[in-house]
Order: sequence, then structure tokens, then C-alpha cells
Amino acid sequence: MEDEFKMESIAPILELEDRGDAYFRLVRLFLDGSPSFRNEVRSSWDFGVEWEYPNPHRLTCSIGEPLSCETRIEASLAYYAIAGDNSTGDFREVICGMAMKYHACLISGIDAEKMFSRIASFAVGSVKAEMERFPKRPDDKKSMDAFNISMIINNDREFELDLKW
Repeated sequence: MEDEFKMESIAPILELEDRGDAYFRLVRLFLDGSPSFRNEVRSSWDFGVEWEYPNPHRLTCSIGEPLSCETRIEASLAYYAIAGDNSTGDFREVICGMAMKYHACLISGIDAEKMFSRIASFAVGSVKAEMERFPKRPDDKKSMDAFNISMIINNDREFELDLKW
């Protein structure tokens, strides 16, 4: 019964004009939902609509951002749990994305291992395994240099992350 209510509660989110707000609302439902609800969301992903995700370069910024760094990093990581193994055609993109989120945690003073572990508990398959594994990599295998990530100081004197492909 609770899962039916939650699936029904997605319909208004799909209609929201602000696609960023819609995504954050979906993430909250997903993280608060039961395992069967999360499986239902995964199987229906992307619901045939466009989503606006947190800007991965600005996850460490506060100025001009309506939500905290922690909330945006959590939502960014949750994408992998929601989309599952279908999050991208190239799993290397997932790993590079995880590297960006990992360093955003460190720069923002968030315990990256706890954040990754918590969101991994909602994930499945190879995404779950990599999310659990990533923070435990040797430092040289998860460093900014290893992923060609740089920090840029923006006009507001905040750090932004840049991933060079």
C-alpha cells in the first residue's frame, strides 16, 4: 500500500516545470522509499522526461546554489543508484563521475566514505559494487591527478571541479 502511494506521488513530480526541483524531489522519494519502490523507480527510469541534475563542477560551491553541498552531492550520487547499471553506456564515465563526487565530498568537509556507503546501500549491481569500492581505493588510484580533475577558483572565490577528458 505504501509503495503504491509513493509511485502515485511521482506523477506530480514528472509534471513540475522546474526540472532540477523535480529531480531533487524524486531523489528524496527514492531514498525514503522501500526496496520494492526503489526497484519500481529503477525499472521506470527515466520516466520519459528530462531531468536537470546538480552541476558536477559546482558541487563544492555555496554561493548561488539553493541547496547545500551535501544535498547536491547526495543527489548526484543517487543518480547512479536510481539509473542502476543503465546510468551510461560506458562504465568508465560512472567511475569518473564518482571521482568528482568523492573529491567534492573531501573539499566540502563531508565524510566521503560514509556518503558513498550510505548511497551504495540504495544501489544495485556493478554500480553498488563500485560505489562501495571507490572510497577504499589506494590514494593514488582515486586522487584528483589519477582522474585528471583540477580545482578552479571561481569569481566568488569558491572551488569548482573540472574533469579533463
